[in-house]
Amino acid sequence: GLMWDERYKGRLATFSGANETVPYTAVYAGLDPWNMSDADLAKVRALLEKQRPLIRFYADDVSSIEQGLASGEIVAGSTWNSSNVLLKGEGVPVKFMNPKEGIMTWVCGLVVHKDAPNLDAAYDLIDAMLSPEAGKFMIVDYGYGHSNTKSFDAAGDEAIETAGLSRDVEAFLKAGVFSNEFKNRDAVLKMFEEVKAGL
Repeated sequence: GLMWDERYKGRLATFSGANETVPYTAVYAGLDPWNMSDADLAKVRALLEKQRPLIRFYADDVSSIEQGLASGEIVAGSTWNSSNVLLKGEGVPVKFMNPKEGIMTWVCGLVVHKDAPNLDAAYDLIDAMLSPEAGKFMIVDYGYGHSNTKSFDAAGDEAIETAGLSRDVEAFLKAGVFSNEFKNRDAVLKMFEEVKAGL
């Protein structure tokens, strides 16, 4: 657990939102972040309390963590795929870490409202987003995966490696922890706010 390594006290950053920091903490503890019991939540709280004195700052946005990494103010942080690609593009010697517990994974998509007035235009947009060219852009410029496997060929091995992705999509997805909703959201949010406040 790099984010709990006391050698980096005051040189770590993480997000201020429970939706991003609590799940990776639960996964580190060997728990299902989305279905935590009161006892599980107490374990996560203990880890977050242990982490708190190591944290230089809790960030409200990804750019604050990126700036901290670029300036050397912090040596590690929980951030997004795009940060790795952006900072490497600026010559900052960063490395994307793939924790043995699994990386936090999310999926985003497009939907069409049942009463959409411009259905043809909506389908054109969806088709464009599914194209290998759009996927290549997402991989190369943002470090995000894509549903069209031809995008990986178009992006090339260097971009895939820089993004921390894999051509073996099935294995990559199995190794991840998909985002979901907390079953006890109010308790999770309250706990994390208390930890950040030192209560």
